[in-house]
Amino acid sequence: MDSFGYIRSQNIGEISQGEKSALSILTPTLIIGGAAYVAMHGLIQSGMTSYFLGIQRNRSWKIIAKRNAALGAAGGLFIASMLGYSFHKN
Repeated sequence: MDSFGYIRSQNIGEISQGEKSALSILTPTLIIGGAAYVAMHGLIQSGMTSYFLGIQRNRSWKIIAKRNAALGAAGGLFIASMLGYSFHKN
Protein backbone atom coordinates (compact mmCIF):
# COMPACT_ATOMS: atom_id res chain seq x y z
CA MET A 1 0.00 0.00 0.00
CA ASP A 2 1.13 3.51 -0.67
CA SER A 3 0.73 6.56 1.53
CA PHE A 4 -2.88 7.13 0.39
CA GLY A 5 -4.02 3.61 1.26
CA TYR A 6 -4.33 2.32 -2.32
CA ILE A 7 -2.94 -1.01 -3.40
CA ARG A 8 -0.74 -0.49 -6.44
CA SER A 9 -0.65 -2.99 -9.27
CA GLN A 10 2.75 -3.98 -10.57
CA ASN A 11 1.63 -3.62 -14.21
CA ILE A 12 0.52 0.01 -14.12
CA GLY A 13 2.78 2.16 -16.26
CA GLU A 14 4.60 -0.71 -17.92
CA ILE A 15 4.34 -1.93 -21.48
CA SER A 16 5.17 -5.44 -22.56
CA GLN A 17 8.02 -6.44 -24.84
CA GLY A 18 5.57 -7.07 -27.69
CA GLU A 19 4.13 -3.57 -27.33
CA LYS A 20 7.64 -2.11 -27.29
CA SER A 21 8.55 -3.88 -30.50
CA ALA A 22 5.25 -2.85 -32.11
CA LEU A 23 5.93 0.78 -31.19
CA SER A 24 9.50 0.60 -32.49
CA ILE A 25 8.19 -0.59 -35.86
CA LEU A 26 5.01 1.48 -36.10
CA THR A 27 6.37 4.86 -35.00
CA PRO A 28 8.78 5.45 -37.91
CA THR A 29 6.30 3.85 -40.30
CA LEU A 30 3.53 6.22 -39.23
CA ILE A 31 5.76 9.29 -39.35
CA ILE A 32 7.35 8.53 -42.73
CA GLY A 33 4.13 7.17 -44.21
CA GLY A 34 2.12 10.16 -43.04
CA ALA A 35 4.68 12.58 -44.43
CA ALA A 36 4.82 10.83 -47.81
CA TYR A 37 1.06 10.49 -48.09
CA VAL A 38 0.23 14.10 -47.24
CA ALA A 39 3.07 15.44 -49.43
CA MET A 40 1.94 13.45 -52.46
CA HIS A 41 -1.71 14.26 -51.84
CA GLY A 42 -0.90 17.98 -51.69
CA LEU A 43 1.09 17.85 -54.92
CA ILE A 44 -1.64 15.97 -56.76
CA GLN A 45 -4.35 18.27 -55.43
CA SER A 46 -2.35 21.35 -56.39
CA GLY A 47 -1.75 20.00 -59.88
CA MET A 48 -5.39 19.11 -60.36
CA THR A 49 -6.54 22.50 -59.10
CA SER A 50 -4.23 24.35 -61.45
CA TYR A 51 -5.18 22.13 -64.41
CA PHE A 52 -8.95 21.82 -64.00
CA LEU A 53 -9.83 25.14 -62.37
CA GLY A 54 -7.12 27.24 -63.98
CA ILE A 55 -5.95 28.64 -60.65
CA GLN A 56 -2.30 29.54 -60.81
CA ARG A 57 -0.18 28.60 -57.83
CA ASN A 58 2.36 31.02 -56.40
CA ARG A 59 4.56 28.43 -54.72
CA SER A 60 6.93 25.92 -56.24
CA TRP A 61 6.34 22.17 -56.11
CA LYS A 62 9.25 21.81 -53.71
CA ILE A 63 7.77 24.25 -51.17
CA ILE A 64 4.35 22.57 -51.39
CA ALA A 65 5.90 19.13 -50.86
CA LYS A 66 8.02 20.28 -47.89
CA ARG A 67 5.11 21.99 -46.17
CA ASN A 68 2.79 19.04 -46.61
CA ALA A 69 5.48 16.55 -45.58
CA ALA A 70 6.01 18.45 -42.33
CA LEU A 71 2.27 18.43 -41.73
CA GLY A 72 2.05 14.70 -42.45
CA ALA A 73 5.01 13.93 -40.17
CA ALA A 74 3.38 15.89 -37.36
CA GLY A 75 0.17 13.93 -37.87
CA GLY A 76 2.08 10.63 -37.88
CA LEU A 77 3.91 11.61 -34.70
CA PHE A 78 0.60 12.48 -33.04
CA ILE A 79 -0.92 9.13 -34.01
CA ALA A 80 2.18 7.25 -32.82
CA SER A 81 2.12 9.08 -29.48
CA MET A 82 -1.56 8.25 -29.01
CA LEU A 83 -0.77 4.60 -29.76
CA GLY A 84 2.03 4.64 -27.19
CA TYR A 85 -0.27 6.25 -24.66
CA SER A 86 -2.92 3.59 -25.23
CA PHE A 87 -0.31 0.86 -24.70
CA HIS A 88 0.89 2.59 -21.55
CA LYS A 89 -2.62 3.07 -20.17
CA ASN A 90 -3.71 -0.52 -20.66
